[in-house]
Amino acid sequence: VTLDEDTAHPQLILSAAGRKVRRGDTHQALPDNPERYDTYHCVLGQETFAAGRYFWEVDVGTEEGGVWAMGVAKASMKRKGWINPAPQDGILALFHCGGKFWALTSPDHTALGLTQRPRWVRVYLDFEGQQVAFFNADNQDLLFTFPLAPLSGEKIRPWFRV
Repeated sequence: VTLDEDTAHPQLILSAAGRKVRRGDTHQALPDNPERYDTYHCVLGQETFAAGRYFWEVDVGTEEGGVWAMGVAKASMKRKGWINPAPQDGILALFHCGGKFWALTSPDHTALGLTQRPRWVRVYLDFEGQQVAFFNADNQDLLFTFPLAPLSGEKIRPWFRV
């Protein structure tokens, strides 16, 4: 996955190759284009998917206190102002904060009781099976599966929050 700099929140710093992202200390002077997130520290992948099967792996690091979320989002999702990272608003994702993991389900998030903290997370998008599955890529354990139904009929992009 290559990150789309036109969607990145102004405080996010992308690597030159668009493969890594981190939160900076200040906002960068970037155009306030319609594609750009302006409130939440999010960025989309450049890739857009509408059929088939795809996977990508993300190095989530080893920091216990890190805060991040990742998954998929409908390409048409809202990017300005407050967003609700939940299926009904076009996001299917996992969330990590303070060493704990949740699936961003609705109305309540689903706590994940993981036996091993992943260093790498695999996102598996399967249009044929109508699901998005998350795996610990280190040991192949299934972390959580979402049905694709909330995003039905939409083009889908990789989604990240840091």
